[in-house]
Amino acid sequence: MTTRSLKRGFTLIELLVVIAIIATLVAILLPAVQQAREAARRSTCKNNLKQLGLAMHNYHDTYLMFPLAGMGHLNARPWVELGWTVSILPFIEQGALYDQVSFDDGVYNGGTGRRGNFKNEIAMNRIPIYMCPSSTTEQSPSTQETVTGSAFGAGTGQPFTTHYYGMAGPVGNLDLNGDGDVGDAGERIFKSINSVNSTYGLSGMEGIMRGPVEHARTSNSYRVPGVKFSDVQDGLSNTIALMEISRDYPSGVTPFAYRSWVRGFAGFSSSGTDPWGVSYNFAVTLGVNKNLVASINAPYTSTFNNGAWGSNHKGGAQAVLGDGSVHFFSENMDFNTLRYLCTMAGGETTSPF
Repeated sequence: MTTRSLKRGFTLIELLVVIAIIATLVAILLPAVQQAREAARRSTCKNNLKQLGLAMHNYHDTYLMFPLAGMGHLNARPWVELGWTVSILPFIEQGALYDQVSFDDGVYNGGTGRRGNFKNEIAMNRIPIYMCPSSTTEQSPSTQETVTGSAFGAGTGQPFTTHYYGMAGPVGNLDLNGDGDVGDAGERIFKSINSVNSTYGLSGMEGIMRGPVEHARTSNSYRVPGVKFSDVQDGLSNTIALMEISRDYPSGVTPFAYRSWVRGFAGFSSSGTDPWGVSYNFAVTLGVNKNLVASINAPYTSTFNNGAWGSNHKGGAQAVLGDGSVHFFSENMDFNTLRYLCTMAGGETTSPF
């Protein structure tokens, strides 16, 4: 007589135990995997910034100054309306793209299909070094920049943006004791062009990537002088040149930061008085440059020139100093220390960061 052996299967309880163990392991390992991936993304972001810092130094070696934050002429309008992100293209292995850019006067997003005649349409090309991999926004959301009929990229659609911005400088009052005035020792008003146009805001004048700073006085116009190493009197290792703006915008907030990566200074009809007491009739948008007005990862602002510095990296954001080094800055660091690091010749003493 043949004896038949029976194979024992899993009981329901055993199966549930195995599932519970697997779920526990996944719960333990998934955050570690996510952290490892974010660490890799942050490292890539840091490397991007290092490459941009090196490009700015190579630009200085060639032209004896940092690239202009934005390109303009003595006349308030028209402007070339291109930023430093265009000027350094030959120094980030994008010379062929640089050769196709138009440097003629004119609006960067003007003309047929908002192409800007080889300005805005150039940004249909994605530049990896301008992208933080932790950000979820790679293209401009603005309908004012929608390109149609271009020979570049997709031909029609939104131009790519940048996640790295020039530091124009801090704006506002340095009121150390909080008494409402700036008359005490060490207190002052940071220099800026004061615009009455609330949409655009101030234009910082004390950073390495400063806005237009010198009034021609003979006409209602400004010029944009380049910044040399010797102009950074606070020290290249103590002055921020580029900052990271790569965090996600909350629902319902207008994303003023993420515009076409070619966009430099632009002049608009407005009126106000500059720090020398001279009136003018135009405002300036800083494009791929921003003022410092709040702590890192602070709530968003609706003013174009004041896009808040921040990232999706946990706890802060990265920046390039004038010497080309890259540092991670905590969102909890002292705000005045941060402001001191954003002036190039303020004479302030900064604590370790």
